[in-house]
Amino acid sequence: MAKNQFKFELKITGFELKVEGSKEDVAAITSSVANQLKGLTTPQVFGDNTETEDVEATEVAPIQLPPSTQKKKSSRRKPTSGGSGSGGSSKVEPIDFKNDPKKYSTPMMTWTTQQKALWILYVMKNEKSLSELSTAQIANTFNAQYKQTKTIHSPNISRDLGKVKLGNGALVGENVTANPHRWYLTDAGDAFVQNLIKGVK
Repeated sequence: MAKNQFKFELKITGFELKVEGSKEDVAAITSSVANQLKGLTTPQVFGDNTETEDVEATEVAPIQLPPSTQKKKSSRRKPTSGGSGSGGSSKVEPIDFKNDPKKYSTPMMTWTTQQKALWILYVMKNEKSLSELSTAQIANTFNAQYKQTKTIHSPNISRDLGKVKLGNGALVGENVTANPHRWYLTDAGDAFVQNLIKGVK
């Protein structure tokens, strides 16, 4: 055999290798297997000649994956359930409009929540051709332009309009087939708001 050449033989009797893991662990497993076999396959050099040792049957120790490759349990946040579809005020955009004080006057701070809600229904019906509004639309539309006259809130609007939707002289009606429910003025409601406006002028 030429001086610059050498012959290498590896014989492992009864060698078995069993590896389990996921695709994410392939790189770490490959590295660990290579390290286990490295000592078995490294030739020893003596002077100018390269020789190898006879390797007897060797039991390979179980592969220990580095801590960084161990799967971490992911903690998932439980999705929070939304509202019941009743039209929360925070999710409804106010209706954009420009009030004409000569036609509709201006809401007064002394008005009740009921009067402010009826006034908004009247103005939206005549200026925007919107005959029905939800409590959230009423509240957000009024509050967007008239915060200085005290804001109104959806639960109070539902409560106060509910007081005047019954009987022959009902000022409003409620469309319960809509989601969320919507309020509209009756003829008596129109007359009530017209008198309210006259009282301010």
